[in-house]
Amino acid sequence: MKAKHKYLFFLYLGIYFLLLLINLDRVPVAWTDETQLLDPASNYIFQDKFTTNLQPYPTSTREYATSLPFLQWVHITTLSIFNPSIFLTRLPMAIASIFCGILLFLYGKKENYSWLLCLALPFFFLLDINTYEMTRSGRMELFSGMLFLLSFYWLSQGKHILSTISTSFLILTHPVAWAAGLILFLYSWLPNRRKPIFYLLPILVILPSLFWLYTLHFDIEAIKEQILGQGQFHKPDVKEGSLLSNILWNRFWPFWKTQPYMILFHLTAIGLAIFNLFKLHKVKLLSIEIIFLFTVTLMALKFATHHRYNVLLVLLTLLIVIRGIQNYILPRYEKPLKWVLVMLLPLLLFPFLSRNVIGLAEREERNPQAVLEWLNKNLPQEEKTLLTGSDILHYYAMQKKNFTFFELIYPQQIDFTKYSTYYALSSYKPHEDAIVIAKYETKTNALAEQINRIRKTKTYNGLVLYRIPNAKTLESITKPYDIIY
Repeated sequence: MKAKHKYLFFLYLGIYFLLLLINLDRVPVAWTDETQLLDPASNYIFQDKFTTNLQPYPTSTREYATSLPFLQWVHITTLSIFNPSIFLTRLPMAIASIFCGILLFLYGKKENYSWLLCLALPFFFLLDINTYEMTRSGRMELFSGMLFLLSFYWLSQGKHILSTISTSFLILTHPVAWAAGLILFLYSWLPNRRKPIFYLLPILVILPSLFWLYTLHFDIEAIKEQILGQGQFHKPDVKEGSLLSNILWNRFWPFWKTQPYMILFHLTAIGLAIFNLFKLHKVKLLSIEIIFLFTVTLMALKFATHHRYNVLLVLLTLLIVIRGIQNYILPRYEKPLKWVLVMLLPLLLFPFLSRNVIGLAEREERNPQAVLEWLNKNLPQEEKTLLTGSDILHYYAMQKKNFTFFELIYPQQIDFTKYSTYYALSSYKPHEDAIVIAKYETKTNALAEQINRIRKTKTYNGLVLYRIPNAKTLESITKPYDIIY
């Protein structure tokens, strides 16, 4: 690979990261998953209790176990060092995405891929609409991708201890990473049958999980209700359609409607993985194929039908497809391949560029700091207050002992009568008795207005702060959502 190709990669990566940072706290605005996943860590730092009232499980007010702990450890570390903000909440995921891009570029070089594919692999991954959304979402999926690549890299270097340590954290990011974690561990463990580390590696992979269980006081009831409850809520047979139609089609649509080539990539990866299994007959050379097929099978039959949020599956798909292109297409069709990539370029760039254009055009309407200052002027500071509605309220309330935020759309584990005042921040009037306190309004520019004519975007502009007169009224507002999951 020539030096100019390296410079081209780092130029692209620099522009990507710069735009990512500029709009990191703007797109999207504070949202449900981000708030729910930050709440236990913020409670631990500011309230000294690892619990949450933002989940629909009674045991979550005793011990938080709705998600695996790696993201919580990241949030706790961030909140311990910095003042909380949307920007800093999302920054670790942004850094993880850049690290993934660098590791993919280095992987391509190590495999002696052509310069074109060395650039295409991180390019496709970072511009994937799934990956880019997760980079700015406050979720754990980018860490699954990063830890997988780290574990795979150390494994290829024969550094089995480092690979196993990475694997031990990988399996604590998300259940969809369990198949990858198990197979990566076996690839490190089994070749060392006659070495002392054969007994060390299982200990290393188990220790972080034991530490997590220790922090939960080995509350098996909470783990069973929350993690298994999440799995039941997302399992394939609760989706519309048959299992077969869900596996073949509904898992892709509508999330990848702007990237239809990813459907083709995924089906191609399945075909290539099966083909390589029959052709190579060498388990040592088939780690990615085995991990991919196990992950796809578990996703289809147990975890969920859709690929939304599954960054690891995007990563595995691209690793297999790019290798297939290097082995079977590039030697004969290099020039046509370049034209295919050029034709795909608008589809690749559209989700990335459109979100950044929106973020720049609506910069003031999406400014979280301005909203927080406005809330500070309009909310009582001395009374014990319950807040609901827009998730920006969580960032307002997390450090203030007089304030508690709860998600309107989930069953409530809160005694409303313990609070003196009640407020909702919403774009609609939550109840006929709700009293308007103030409306948040900012100036919009011509580009933002034009964007909203084409497609209505979600900003903080126009949110109204309502005072709810009493607990009974608030109960009537939340009653439709107070269902048993």
